Amino acid sequence: MAQVIGRAGYETLRDQIVQVLQTGKERAQRAVEEETLRTYYEIGCLLNDYVLDNKERADYGTQTITRLAEEVGMSQTLLYQTVAFYRLEPILHARVKLSWTHYRILLRTPSLEAQTYY
Repeated sequence: MAQVIGRAGYETLRDQIVQVLQTGKERAQRAVEEETLRTYYEIGCLLNDYVLDNKERADYGTQTITRLAEEVGMSQTLLYQTVAFYRLEPILHARVKLSWTHYRILLRTPSLEAQTYY
């Protein structure tokens, strides 16, 4: 026969489950943010290296970005931001502390000194 849980015991159980759910959601969000940064970093690295390898053609980078934006479903702005992000952080730290939104704001900061400070 099933044992009846008292009201206080049930509320404690419920509160614990709510806490576990919240913690899990927070961990999942951090994992998504970290993977987004790694993905954009890798894209920026690929674009940077490819454009540098073909730098003898002045308009090659622009043409490449335009074509890629259409074919891979990313905006030109985002593709340029990935390159700027890669150049800002030439070595991506194993434990990323900032989100993509933070990096986008830093990329708009005109001073390299200010960017590296944050």
